[in-house]
Amino acid sequence: MRNINRIIVEGNATRDAEIKQTNTGKVLAEFAIAVNRDEQVSYFDVNAWEKLGDICQQMIMKGTHVIVVGRLVQSRWESDGKTKSHVAIVAYNVRILSKKQTPEEDY
Repeated sequence: MRNINRIIVEGNATRDAEIKQTNTGKVLAEFAIAVNRDEQVSYFDVNAWEKLGDICQQMIMKGTHVIVVGRLVQSRWESDGKTKSHVAIVAYNVRILSKKQTPEEDY
């Protein structure tokens, strides 16, 4: 039986998308979004690879309203004798609902 790992979240970017390049030359854009629900805010780190990462880096800045479709990935590591972990969304699709205007775009 195959398990399902899919998440869809809508929220606002908490920072500009930043681009990184792996040692093998793959492009990775990283950003985070805040999701407000019933007066509770949840924060999610998002990773977008290759072409989607390039687009995110160009289009997503702090405050941009987006829908992210992807899967959850958990990283684990040892630090000071304790196991630590981090969960992030690996994006399959990012839809920009509204882009925050920069001062030069504000007419």
